Amino acid sequence: MYGKKENNLIIIENGQLTSYMLDNKNVWEVGRPSKENIPDIKLHSATVSRRHGKFQNLDGEWFYLDYNGKNGTVYSTCETSANPDT
Repeated sequence: MYGKKENNLIIIENGQLTSYMLDNKNVWEVGRPSKENIPDIKLHSATVSRRHGKFQNLDGEWFYLDYNGKNGTVYSTCETSANPDT
């Protein structure tokens, strides 16, 4: 018998691997940390906005919502968009 599938996010930044067990929370804020902003998933690249986006679980499915920062979000060489027509 198989157990419940775990949803993990793996981030590699500057040669360092960090794994997040997404099912531990329903929403994970993503961004560049600052004095005013401490995101759940911290990325230190200058191309990442302080409030860059979030991963959110809706009815058991994970989605990423970009907050439309200056540099956007790229996944597998494709830019993401909150607007399905773009």
